[in-house]
Amino acid sequence: MLAWLGLVDVVRDWDVTVDADADEVEQALLRAGFNPEDGTSSAPPFATRRRLTLALPDHELDVLVGFAVHEGGAVVPIPVRAVATWNGLPIAHPGDWELAYRIMGRADRAAALHKALAESDWIGR
Repeated sequence: MLAWLGLVDVVRDWDVTVDADADEVEQALLRAGFNPEDGTSSAPPFATRRRLTLALPDHELDVLVGFAVHEGGAVVPIPVRAVATWNGLPIAHPGDWELAYRIMGRADRAAALHKALAESDWIGR
């Protein structure tokens, strides 16, 4: 999503958010020939139900099942909703990631997304 918006030139890893049963997602990845590594962490700010990492030849892909973050004493779920397609990939709503980055303390990314949303004609969708 950051690359789609032109906010980064190099993608370090790809985050795929999924709203499904975590065991079913893991089994589907195994059937597809992947060897997902469970990198789930419940240490704040992370509250995602399962983080499955795929080490691919030229990049890393994180499958975030039930993407959520801790804020104070609450768990804040981050919605899974695509707003566009780029290079054949569904792209998450920048506002959802702005929220996640803000809660995770990644102020630079949150600010860049806030600015991109403010300059767009589809803010609030």
